[in-house]
Amino acid sequence: LQSLIISSNPQHNIQFTYSQRMNTQMSVSGYLLLKKRGPYVATSGLRSASWKCVVGGCPYYALTLEGTFKDNEAKSHNHEKQPELFAKKEARYKLIKKIAEGAVVDTIMQ
Repeated sequence: LQSLIISSNPQHNIQFTYSQRMNTQMSVSGYLLLKKRGPYVATSGLRSASWKCVVGGCPYYALTLEGTFKDNEAKSHNHEKQPELFAKKEARYKLIKKIAEGAVVDTIMQ
């Protein structure tokens, strides 16, 4: 489903990573979103997932429906883009993955 979302929406520069607790997160045009619900199968038979901005107090939320990204025009982000959040989450995920594979921490940090 992630690859379908990425390929169906090239204009949004979508990337996926994981939070510290290994929850799926999606970066859309420089904004980091946390998966709130899903994927679940809607009554129409299409897979759906709900997403919310990770920045506290931001009212933005979105929906993906079988690869289609549905933007919420009524509530927009109340902050600037923060692409460094994605970089931080991705670096943490890669570090955890390397440790799980048995790599020595000293060689990872170099």
